[in-house]
Amino acid sequence: MPQPSMVPQKNNRNTLFDLVQRLSTAECRAFSKGQQSTNGAEESLAYLQLFQLVRGANKADDEKWRAQLGLDKDGYRQLKKYLTDKLVNSLANQQEISPRVEITRLISHAEVFYLRGLLSQALVALHQADDIASTYEFVEERVAIQEWLMKVHLHNGDLEAADQSLRLGQYVIQQLAQLKELQGLHLQLQLIERTILASFSAQDSGVRTPQEAVKRLLASPSLTKGDTMITVRAKIIQSAIQSIGLRLQGHYEQSLVWLQQLMDTLQQNQEVRLSNPNLVIDSYRNIGLTYLALGQGLQLDTLLNQLRQQRFLSRGQNQKLQLLVGRLSISQLLSQGAHHNAAEEATHLESQLKDFHLDPAFGTDVAYTIAQAYVMAGRNSDAIRMLADLINGSNIYGKLPEYEYSVRLMELAVHADIGDKTFVASKLRSLQHFLKTSGLTTGTDTIDYGFFLKLARARTAAERQSIKSAFVQTQIPNTSNAMDSFGYQFDLLGWVRRLVH
Repeated sequence: MPQPSMVPQKNNRNTLFDLVQRLSTAECRAFSKGQQSTNGAEESLAYLQLFQLVRGANKADDEKWRAQLGLDKDGYRQLKKYLTDKLVNSLANQQEISPRVEITRLISHAEVFYLRGLLSQALVALHQADDIASTYEFVEERVAIQEWLMKVHLHNGDLEAADQSLRLGQYVIQQLAQLKELQGLHLQLQLIERTILASFSAQDSGVRTPQEAVKRLLASPSLTKGDTMITVRAKIIQSAIQSIGLRLQGHYEQSLVWLQQLMDTLQQNQEVRLSNPNLVIDSYRNIGLTYLALGQGLQLDTLLNQLRQQRFLSRGQNQKLQLLVGRLSISQLLSQGAHHNAAEEATHLESQLKDFHLDPAFGTDVAYTIAQAYVMAGRNSDAIRMLADLINGSNIYGKLPEYEYSVRLMELAVHADIGDKTFVASKLRSLQHFLKTSGLTTGTDTIDYGFFLKLARARTAAERQSIKSAFVQTQIPNTSNAMDSFGYQFDLLGWVRRLVH
């Protein structure tokens, strides 16, 4: 039996500050208006005063706020909790939140009615919740709803209705079991993909082990059942698994067929598309990068235009989708050699990224692409700033070897270009140590790392040009595989060629 993951330690010291800083102007206005309408003339209540203090601050300062409010430590701590709860409730009541919030509210109401013997009212709330859950295929919630329906029917003496809820609940559990099995396969495939991307090399025979794992996974009985997927969500995950597996085997055209089938399924089931934003956006990313890997620029343009018009149920997911559009657009411009246009797009995207807090891993991917654009366009100061953010971030850096390697390589390139020889010498030793200890095998043995130090030490423009030209002539172009589009890789040779010209 798998052991539960370690429970994170509770640390809510800055929760209120972080939450307030991430509110939109509209959300702040809705909260303040709602509290004023509730309290009337009591607008000076302490928690509203604290809200205004936190909203106007640049950093958390509990001692300062506590002194301004004239509270002792216990009173201030209780006030912070009260305001935090108020804010969360306000956000939960706003319309852009997922229908899951409405389902939870209806189940809570049903329990209140049930405990007071108002069984008919409880049934109304539960059926409303089940209608929403069924529409959006929230299978997990439907399990709980059917349990509640059976309980209420039993207490109401309606054994036939209780039996019907029991049978429906059993069927929903079957749906959930299939989903969980597919989700497990999807997760396994993503872990294999990470292994392949971290160790891929055209000459690397060790890649056979993960490739065999891909073949075994795609042969899983749960994937070979044809049209027996019980839910639309199951069909989407099935298509995602098949597309990733085929891509990892180098079958890009066949992978694209599954991705297009996935897109058709989403188009025909808008509610399911809306209720599974992370899975859907990840699928959009895969189809966009597949178009990019196959050089299908027109198809990618069409996809990006479609995505610009799409919307999800929450502001955060809409932000994520538009960040994906910008990220794919930058990648396309870089592949076309339009480095300055890519950097201009990156500047616009960076401003959007500052307000995005929903998905740190996705945000890191976008930030990495922005850094690439700045480096390739020769905007060194912008590149150094972005690379510093990536290195100091705790999300991916140090967890994925190919990511850390590419960030370090870009950092070396930029500092060599500006002639910072002390920095380059120090970081070059650090990179070489990293390569020895990380086990990374992504063709790194073909690079002449001494090039960076030579470039940083060059005194004249002619000397720098000679060093760059020599590097271009001696390096082997990276033509390993279109798989590079999906991983983290800095086109060092392309960067040097840009400098030569």
